[in-house]
Amino acid sequence: ILVAIDFGTTYSSFAYVHKENQETVVVNYSWPGKEGVPKAPTALQYDEEYKNVTSWGNLALEEDPDGIPDNTEGQRPRPVELFKFHISNLSKKELPWLPPQLHYTKAIEDYLTQMRKLIQVTLVRRWPTINFPQQVGFVLTIPAEWPPHTTKVMRECAYKAGLLTSLNSQRLEFTTEPEAAALHCLSVIKEHNLQPNDSFLVADCGGGTVDLTLRKLLPENNLPQYVVDEIKEQMEEAGWILKVDYETVKGMFDPVIDRIINLIDDQLKNSSEKICSAMFLVGGFSESPYLLRRVKETFEHQVPIIAVPAVPIAAIVRGAITYGLNVIDIVPDRVLKWTYGIAWVSGDKLNKRTKDGMYLYFHELARRGSNVKVNQKFSGDFYPIRPNQDIITFNVYYTSKYEAKYCNDPGMRLLGVIKVKTYDTHLGLNRPIEFSLAFGKVEIKATAKNKSTGEIYNETTLELTL
Repeated sequence: ILVAIDFGTTYSSFAYVHKENQETVVVNYSWPGKEGVPKAPTALQYDEEYKNVTSWGNLALEEDPDGIPDNTEGQRPRPVELFKFHISNLSKKELPWLPPQLHYTKAIEDYLTQMRKLIQVTLVRRWPTINFPQQVGFVLTIPAEWPPHTTKVMRECAYKAGLLTSLNSQRLEFTTEPEAAALHCLSVIKEHNLQPNDSFLVADCGGGTVDLTLRKLLPENNLPQYVVDEIKEQMEEAGWILKVDYETVKGMFDPVIDRIINLIDDQLKNSSEKICSAMFLVGGFSESPYLLRRVKETFEHQVPIIAVPAVPIAAIVRGAITYGLNVIDIVPDRVLKWTYGIAWVSGDKLNKRTKDGMYLYFHELARRGSNVKVNQKFSGDFYPIRPNQDIITFNVYYTSKYEAKYCNDPGMRLLGVIKVKTYDTHLGLNRPIEFSLAFGKVEIKATAKNKSTGEIYNETTLELTL
């Protein structure tokens, strides 16, 4: 069984399919406290100490479920929402509220635990003999613009939530939310007669964010990581008012819709693709007829096809299923968004000394903008700096710059540390170690091996930010 989980900022969902019957993808419409909807709020209700979850999803946001009036000692603790934003690069003052005793990773783990329980019950009801989770593969969607540690956080939380039997389980894949949305749109490409090399824009208008990505269709509906630009914009939460006239409602929506239209306009103007053949609106907000009308009025003379696929609110989770079933065929390559390399030292008398008096150079392995095949390897040969050195450390760095010289240059960030234990110190400095980065679907495999014998010293998975 393959299960896709769209862990969203404001709402979450899951879908599943049996690999022997890939045409029958089922999106879950049954949630605690609510039936008939494809998503549940990404919200948790805790006890007073914020240690144990008492309810989640729709039930967590129920007002006074036990009839307890406001402003009494028996009032429920404040529900926890928007905690996914704590993975992002937002500054502390921009981050949503969390109780001081609750770390955001614990909230993510707790929410995935509740999802895991529901997924397990749902699958066992459908296939009573299933061995969960051993016979289940998972695809988790992640934002495209968030930092490299996102997959590490989500993998650890998924493991602690009981979705995996081991932390580094190969049964968990990641794909980005814009990629999943674009894959879902491939299912309607034929309806609009798009041809190979046509470009199309996907606007994922969700509950809390808007993602825009422009892609080019390859032959046989393959979807490369052809990203002219990807934009993520956080939208403010709006309160809802009852019994208001049309102009008041219009005034509530117009500022957000104006921002979406401006983002689309910027995307189209800055694209190297002069012609955009189609635009697809997905996500919960795309179900708004007013949004679709405004977008069409603005861009109908520039983009021939502007459409909303069926069930747009479930686009990401359905696209994630497509990704999981056909990952290598559909996404054959990607364009790197960062330059990757390792720290290496030299005794040159410059001005970037380490505490040991050495100089920390950035040795580039893969450059930003490179088109990289899935699992393509980039490597270099490195030697010990001391004859008797038996522990060799590889510090992997990344930067948004196309070129860099030192690891303490502005914008340089540490991605991971790989340590190697060697036993051939009798060879002195003549001990070449091949260190490589292989760029997988969403993660990087870092490998250090003895260049002479082929012995692998260390193999570690790092996070690939897309």
